[in-house]
Amino acid sequence: MLISPLKQFNRHSIEELIAEGTEMRYDRNHSITEHRNIWGEWNPIKNIIYINPAVKYRYGKAAEDHTIVHEWLHVYEDLWLDPPRSFRDTQIDWWAYYHLRQDALIAGYIRDFFKQRGF
Repeated sequence: MLISPLKQFNRHSIEELIAEGTEMRYDRNHSITEHRNIWGEWNPIKNIIYINPAVKYRYGKAAEDHTIVHEWLHVYEDLWLDPPRSFRDTQIDWWAYYHLRQDALIAGYIRDFFKQRGF
């Protein structure tokens, strides 16, 4: 049985993606998230992850944690994996839950890099 390359996502890969210029910010003006009612979005052209700030307030911190890890997995698949892959969102969701179970503080670890952006 083949193991998904998404299993290899970890704190080191997060650091590498940040070193490559990946940003994360709240989509406070809802230019990305509100019109399509989405919780987060990875914009590969700008190398920015947008998180809908309403997620935390409507659904709680755990939902926002999942959204953060989910979006970072999209960055990981696009920028880290060689060749880049195209996983379904259901697969990304499953691996986001997996990584949150393996490292309950991984979303907080990501947040720490973006405290100046309100995380």
